[in-house]
Amino acid sequence: MAKADFYYSPLKDNDDRALCFACTVTLVCWEPSDSPWTEHGRHSPHC
Repeated sequence: MAKADFYYSPLKDNDDRALCFACTVTLVCWEPSDSPWTEHGRHSPHC
């Protein structure tokens, strides 16, 4: 996750929440098969 610029920032209702330190995109509900790079690009293509 860190290599894709994410840091862990859990909330009570989202214990897998991750934020990008550069663009602040916030992602939750990660699946074991999710790629941090792919998800980051999908949700914040200009980061």
